[in-house]
Amino acid sequence: WVGTVSHSEVPQGMDFLMAAATGVSLCNALVVLGCPTTCHENATTASSAAKNNIQDFLYGCKQLGVKKSHVAKVDDLYLLRDPLAALDTILNLCLVSKQYTEALPTVAFELSEAKGKPVKSMKFLTEGGVLTNMSEDRRQELLNPGFIQRKREKAAAE
Repeated sequence: WVGTVSHSEVPQGMDFLMAAATGVSLCNALVVLGCPTTCHENATTASSAAKNNIQDFLYGCKQLGVKKSHVAKVDDLYLLRDPLAALDTILNLCLVSKQYTEALPTVAFELSEAKGKPVKSMKFLTEGGVLTNMSEDRRQELLNPGFIQRKREKAAAE
């Protein structure tokens, strides 16, 4: 989702969380979502520029309507102390910005699984943090895109 909104890709040799820890793509996503911010484009992981990017991103999330209780702490993302809290912030930003894309597998999966059921049946959208009520499969899908599809294919083959 971040890559789709910010029109950026995870740099080669990095995983999503390492790239997010620089804050570059996150700040670029904020700009696209209408929250201008200064982005240190050459930030590296654990640098002061990355910390500034992360601080600006978290501030921007609050400005765009992410509840304070769903906004991670700077070190959760900057130092990857709590990656799930960082991912929860990103997913909540997606929800408040209404920028749903196929690149957000958990939302797309939940909506397809709901098959027309009311949104209130999707606990992860209405209670707690986005990741709080998410199954392990959905967490794996977020971290390893294609996980659920592979699992379904394997089950069908058996």
